[in-house]
Amino acid sequence: LVGSCNLKCPSCPMGSMRGSNAKGFITDELFDAILAKLQRDFACRQLHFYNWTEPLLHPRIAAYCKAAADAGFHAHISSNLNHIKDAESVLASGIKTFRISLSGFTQDVYRIGHRGGDIERVKTNMRQLAMAKRDGPTESNEPKANSKRHSNQTGSLAATARLHPSAGD
Repeated sequence: LVGSCNLKCPSCPMGSMRGSNAKGFITDELFDAILAKLQRDFACRQLHFYNWTEPLLHPRIAAYCKAAADAGFHAHISSNLNHIKDAESVLASGIKTFRISLSGFTQDVYRIGHRGGDIERVKTNMRQLAMAKRDGPTESNEPKANSKRHSNQTGSLAATARLHPSAGD
């Protein structure tokens, strides 16, 4: 869906490669053609809208997740959550899983694993997701925070768990 990422994480190929991936966003026409082909030819009904890129950068991510769900697929998102425009629409789109990638809960720790990211923005976006889940008609499961563990995270994971109990699952 997206040929780039908003961060430069050292453990991710997108963060350390230059010029090897097509930049930009998938078009509606190409998405529709691929979804139709998958419906016809693909028995597995799982679509993971991520792989070394940031799906929430695409302005039509909620529409694509809804289209996938309407076509009978279980759609999944994983995000660094430094960017989200419409948490309500994303959660109401029919996604089955929303994973949040974390590498710490203080900026000093987080910036090591998520180079260019802002943990305070992530915390704000986590709160937006929680409110959207609580207040809106959502079909998705509880958003989950997955943490990359580093030796320098002393105390950071406990702080993560206080804000979001699923952290580290």
